[in-house]
Amino acid sequence: MVLDYLKRGFATGAVGGVAFGLYVAFVANPLVTYVDDLAHGGHAAEAGHSAEPAVSVAVTKLVSVGSGLFWGLLFGVAAFGIAFYFLEPSIPGGPDAKPYLLAGAGFGGMMVAGALACGLAGAVYNRLAARGGRLRAAGAAVLPFGLLAVPVLLAPANPVTGSVPGHLAAAVRGLTVFSQLGLWFALASAHAWLDRRAGEAGIDIDAPVTDAPAAAD
Repeated sequence: MVLDYLKRGFATGAVGGVAFGLYVAFVANPLVTYVDDLAHGGHAAEAGHSAEPAVSVAVTKLVSVGSGLFWGLLFGVAAFGIAFYFLEPSIPGGPDAKPYLLAGAGFGGMMVAGALACGLAGAVYNRLAARGGRLRAAGAAVLPFGLLAVPVLLAPANPVTGSVPGHLAAAVRGLTVFSQLGLWFALASAHAWLDRRAGEAGIDIDAPVTDAPAAAD
């Protein structure tokens, strides 16, 4: 039973991850590159430097798709495989609605994790600073953010620095949030689609398992 959920979670992650990777490669990355060129293009030309990228566009797109696939598989197996197996009975709604509710909870959980890290850092600092050790308190307050270090380091990033118009910088920040929403939406859609296909094939992994057929009256 658990293996069925893990298989569907893996397939969900594969489909959703590839879709997310293609979005990053052909939509998000070109926009970030455009904004970055606005910030640095003129300075590079004035200095006489080559504007050719160090990594080819094809390699960048391939890495983007691979990174999207990695995140899709990670969230697909963890959320739509393991977590869905335990939480499905308590999630309201029908079979088509449950994946989207879980996706919303997963996205919200990421936001909550960041807020909790900030709150925990403040609590640690206040407690230790009250004992007279501000330097030690400041050092300890950084530790909660270590909980977020692994996903931050693994996540694909395209930092934009330099003189960028405010509206473009806001667009890039909004695109980052939209990208994460898109990943969870793609995962939920893939999971609902796979669930429907399993139902059409006569495979109902959500049905309760009975040890023996019901006795005839």
